[in-house]
Amino acid sequence: MLVYSVTAQNKTGSSFNKSISIITENDSYLFQGSDRYYTNGLFFQYRTAQIKEGRKNIQQFELGQKIFTPKRKFDANDLRFYSNGYPVHTIDRPFCGYLFIKYSNAQFLSGTKMYQWGITTGTIGRASGGEQTQELIHRVGGIYIPVGWENQVQHNALLNVVGSYTQQLLNKKVGRSEIRVIPTGTLNLGNINTNAQLSCNVAFGIMDDFENTALLNAEINNEAAFKKKYELFVYFQPGLTLQVYNATIQEHLFSKNPATDLKPFIYQHKIGAAYSKKRMTINIGYIFQTKELMKQYVNHRYASIQLSYQIR
Repeated sequence: MLVYSVTAQNKTGSSFNKSISIITENDSYLFQGSDRYYTNGLFFQYRTAQIKEGRKNIQQFELGQKIFTPKRKFDANDLRFYSNGYPVHTIDRPFCGYLFIKYSNAQFLSGTKMYQWGITTGTIGRASGGEQTQELIHRVGGIYIPVGWENQVQHNALLNVVGSYTQQLLNKKVGRSEIRVIPTGTLNLGNINTNAQLSCNVAFGIMDDFENTALLNAEINNEAAFKKKYELFVYFQPGLTLQVYNATIQEHLFSKNPATDLKPFIYQHKIGAAYSKKRMTINIGYIFQTKELMKQYVNHRYASIQLSYQIR
């Protein structure tokens, strides 16, 4: 997954305690000629930071859309591939559009700990606009018009809650740089996703304090508390997810359809680099993910580009 972020801030001067962001994600950003699985995402975020009783708090409001499609498995003897695009027996995951709004709240408990919770609501199906968005992208890009959306997953009222805990376990100086090890445990509950995740950020380079670093999306602050003139680091973040339910794939929480059986565990990792100075932060990364479904043909890779601008 490629991540590209631009954030306006002054690392050594007066602070910015608000930010607006746009994030776009797509597997085509890796120039691998694929258009499958989690194939496109678009997100708008607004964040604000406050210091309460000596503790930093970041609130975030997000509007987002995700699009999922199957990988086509070509059968030379089945000419329906050309007329209808996706014969039923060639589909390894359902078409799905997901539109949502989310509120999250991150509380820094000390110089090395952070707790975050959030709530999400949205819709899956025709009302999400997934089909229209993908068709627009393909028309603008001058590529084939996707077909097969008539069989997309359909849900109406969706609600999820999430909680996570992050704690820095290692911060070792190496000259001007640092090595940091920061694991995170996350629990999602609801009829969008029900799963448990464990990940670990391993970073090396020049970074600001735990509660002000771009590594944790904590660059905003209502106090001029930044200690570094700039940040420059690389990171590796492996993670493991225990799946119970995924509404972008399954019809309902207790679905017994063999065509949508989930793999119990997903492995995922992100590799990236970040640079932050004055009003600008650039964060580039790549994500690899193993199969989500029993019948999924191949593993997945995709990229993300994030642009953020901080304001007072």
